[in-house]
Amino acid sequence: MVSSSGQAAHTRTPSKRAVSVLGEELTKQPPADQTAPAPVTPTPDTSAQPLAPAAATGTGTPLRVAAAPAVNPPAAPATPKASNNAPALATDSVALARQPVVIHAFNRATFSFAPDPQQNTTASSTATDRKTANPVSLEVLGRAQGNAAALSVKVTNSSGSSISFPGGLSVDVTLSRDGSAVESTTASDPSVVTLAPSATAILDAQVPLSSYGSYALDGTLSYLGG
Repeated sequence: MVSSSGQAAHTRTPSKRAVSVLGEELTKQPPADQTAPAPVTPTPDTSAQPLAPAAATGTGTPLRVAAAPAVNPPAAPATPKASNNAPALATDSVALARQPVVIHAFNRATFSFAPDPQQNTTASSTATDRKTANPVSLEVLGRAQGNAAALSVKVTNSSGSSISFPGGLSVDVTLSRDGSAVESTTASDPSVVTLAPSATAILDAQVPLSSYGSYALDGTLSYLGG
């Protein structure tokens, strides 16, 4: 370039001079006003980046996750315990089956007691108001003999199994006059404790008579079925 004075003008160009200090080469930077602009660091676009959990940055409220309520597993069905009542029930059933059976005489027997023995009478008929379907039958008969009533009791086992009499065969006999019981006795035989099917047992008894009149008889028997 040539100036107006005709001398060549030289344009100063900033230069870098390397200065060596103790063997190290330092580059002298140009003045601050002539320093090249610092490069701009691009700001990253966070719109496309996934958000980090607040717990990871240490800021914000920690995310709380509700825990599902604990569900207890269904209870296993209880194992049925062996009942200790089975033998008792069986025993009770046997006991119920062997409850004493009480029956009355199926017949209605009467007799008269008079001052003249030739006027004494006796009669017996089937009682229509009493059940006769029982396989065990009881019949009671009586007559005046002297100043007493001679009684005859007959027990017949028409069932298909033996019957038993705890303590021995015993029949309670009641004598009634004018509808009221006036005398009673028991016809018994301790040696008869069982009665086989189709078997018959006959008992005898006597009851003193203190008054003349007509008497009616009834008997009651208790036994255990086989």
